[in-house]
Amino acid sequence: MKRAVSLPVLATMFVLMVLQPTLPVQTSEAASRITVPRDYPTIQSAIDAAKPGDTIKVLPGTYPEQITISKSLTLIGTGDKVTIIKAPATLPKTNTNGDPYVVDINGGAKVNMKGFTVSGPSRTSCPLSLIGISVMLDSTLNLDTSSIRDCTYNGIYTEGDATIIRTNVNNYREHGIFGFGEVITVKVSHSNIVAAKNSEVAGTIGILLVLAKGVIDHNKISENICTVSECGTDYSQPQSYGIVTVAASSGSSITNNVLSNNDAGIDLILSSGCCIVDRNIIRNSAPNDLFFGVVVQDGENTISNTKISGDKVLVGVLAAAFEVDTVATLDRAIIKNAEMPTKTISDGATAKVVFVPRSVITIQSMSPASVPTSLPIPLPN
Repeated sequence: MKRAVSLPVLATMFVLMVLQPTLPVQTSEAASRITVPRDYPTIQSAIDAAKPGDTIKVLPGTYPEQITISKSLTLIGTGDKVTIIKAPATLPKTNTNGDPYVVDINGGAKVNMKGFTVSGPSRTSCPLSLIGISVMLDSTLNLDTSSIRDCTYNGIYTEGDATIIRTNVNNYREHGIFGFGEVITVKVSHSNIVAAKNSEVAGTIGILLVLAKGVIDHNKISENICTVSECGTDYSQPQSYGIVTVAASSGSSITNNVLSNNDAGIDLILSSGCCIVDRNIIRNSAPNDLFFGVVVQDGENTISNTKISGDKVLVGVLAAAFEVDTVATLDRAIIKNAEMPTKTISDGATAKVVFVPRSVITIQSMSPASVPTSLPIPLPN
């Protein structure tokens, strides 16, 4: 609630302003808003000086800093093209897991960030396990209209709640966004996630959720291609994926995403009934083969209104059972140009693919006779 200001006080303030124009007049609004580099030369010094709830405005420039945030703040850049937090040559600090970072949020802080680029040290040289933005347990990140780029292993790693919107995560060497923890929710929408080329990691992943609840909607995820020797087309070998869930929490959803030029699209592992998987497009173009469109491993999941296609698709949908019986249900899925539209692996448990009646269309580039008779091809209405 605003306090009333008497007329004598207003008059006194007016006289002071006229007689001493250089005298700074402190207001509650000025005290809660800090500008870098006008008020403080670095972002970290502004964070250190700020009170919880303050806003830090960062003017255009490149800031070579390793930043730690342990209080609830709002950081606003001038735009991700001109406001860059760049990893310095040395990164002496690590998060509580022992990993180096460019930005770390901890101590239960709730941080809003908008209009920044968070950059690794270079496009080609990455400190091992480097994280662009690290969010540790009980902390929260709300990231909007930003970019993570230039050689990180994990673009964003979070053990706390995170909402990521309109953000580019590029040139990561292992995971674009990695959410870990059964009590957290990771929301990613309207973002563009592109892996580094020729990563030395055996199997990059655009978005990886382990135990977490995920809401993954309207994103573009691409270029997760494994080039190391141990990768291959057999499911027992590593592949690079667009989206992977491992024991994801119920209430998750993977919807309206476009996954292009990845070794494989979506892998649901031990995530029985976790997720709505609906209205996704999974596609590749030459020379990149699509090894697997969607994989359901050790659980039961339904894939609906999803299109799987490419110049060459090895397996459209794979159901793999190693620990528990597995069912992949296809509802209004379109699988095009697949050598094997569906495949099952039963090794320790039973796997099967189930088709909702008159709902699956499978089109192959080969002759019509090559279409498996077990796949229902609905007639036009």
